[in-house]
Amino acid sequence: MAAGVDPQQGMFDREVEDGDLIAALEKREKTRAAASAAKAKHTEQHDKVKAMIDAYDLGDEEVVRAGRFRIRMSRREGGTPVSFTTAPGRRKTISLLDDDE
Repeated sequence: MAAGVDPQQGMFDREVEDGDLIAALEKREKTRAAASAAKAKHTEQHDKVKAMIDAYDLGDEEVVRAGRFRIRMSRREGGTPVSFTTAPGRRKTISLLDDDE
């Protein structure tokens, strides 16, 4: 007989029986998956466009038009220090039970 899988991650987990919360979480998961797929598709297309622009070997500060788009090349020197302060807060981590963390 196969052992059952206990979906609780730890011995201190509480189970919340709230149909509205569970439905909202399910909807969130669907939209997260759709957004992730759209982001991946956009990144793929963006990388393709960048490679096509690179083929034109544009100089620094050169501006060209392509249809309704304007492409401007500029140089940014590296090594600029960046600093910021985070605000205090609480973190909510939402994951599927079968996700590896």
